[in-house]
Amino acid sequence: MGNSVNVRVGRKIRQLRWQNGMSQKVLAVRLGVPLSELEQYEMGEKTVSADLLWQVASVFDLRVGDFFPLMGDEDPQVVKQVACLADLVMDRQAMQLIKAYDGLSAEERRRLFPISTVEKRKS
Repeated sequence: MGNSVNVRVGRKIRQLRWQNGMSQKVLAVRLGVPLSELEQYEMGEKTVSADLLWQVASVFDLRVGDFFPLMGDEDPQVVKQVACLADLVMDRQAMQLIKAYDGLSAEERRRLFPISTVEKRKS
């Protein structure tokens, strides 16, 4: 796997792509790069050039700086929590569950919560 900056930028690209319902193929075409190259970027195996990062930011209507939050003097606990959330967002089934939960009414959420805590205690 690549260095930590490459991994972070790659994860952010993948997260944005998934959040926007975009396939790797579509993003690769929009960026003008081969699909295999985009896969390497998303895995952090290849460094995204400044020019390409600018293009990615434009596709998702972001600033280039948005790819580098919390770099440097970070609280280790915050870093751990952010990494956990990033892993959760990277999991397709977890994202489907989150989207389904988001579509529930407040009453449906209240009824669902006790079920999730009971199941957690059993496992």
